[in-house]
Amino acid sequence: MTIDQFIDRYEQQLKFSAQVLQGQAVTEAFHVQSYSEDIRMICSNLAVKKKD
Repeated sequence: MTIDQFIDRYEQQLKFSAQVLQGQAVTEAFHVQSYSEDIRMICSNLAVKKKD
């Protein structure tokens, strides 16, 4: 499993949980978030370190 697949599966489960728990008070851990900026930054840093 790649990190992209892992994150996609995680996000899908969060969306499912958000639907099931709609209207209930939940922690921020159950809020759907986007990690695209984090992934871009990680990939960018890996590319720079690979050149070194």
